[in-house]
Amino acid sequence: MHSFKSVKIIDDGKSIILQRADGSTLRYHSTWLRDNALDPKTRDIKNGQRLITLSDIPIDTCIKSAALDNKGENISLTFSPESKKVSFSTSWLETYAYDVNKNFLKGWISPDLKVWKSDMSKNIPNIDYKT
Repeated sequence: MHSFKSVKIIDDGKSIILQRADGSTLRYHSTWLRDNALDPKTRDIKNGQRLITLSDIPIDTCIKSAALDNKGENISLTFSPESKKVSFSTSWLETYAYDVNKNFLKGWISPDLKVWKSDMSKNIPNIDYKT
């Protein structure tokens, strides 16, 4: 993971730019950040289930303030018009960055996954529901 050196609000609060120490940047939109907030009113703290929908987020949501901690490891955001304060770890943001080119494997399937093939039809479990 990279360390980050700055955060800047752009597009009248509709997005932020996080700048890494190497000068490269990542961009995040305010609605995406608000929808993915990890606070207890947005996500269940035990299982991560989303507790809100996009329709619960005001259409005019924007980022009012953004601050990076001294180590460049966490970002604090305040959203308007809710005055909602949330924080994200920069490692989480980097993991879920959507504005980057990703090298997907052929077919976009991880080699760790077992995929269904025609030979699996011989091993499908059967249950008699009448009994």
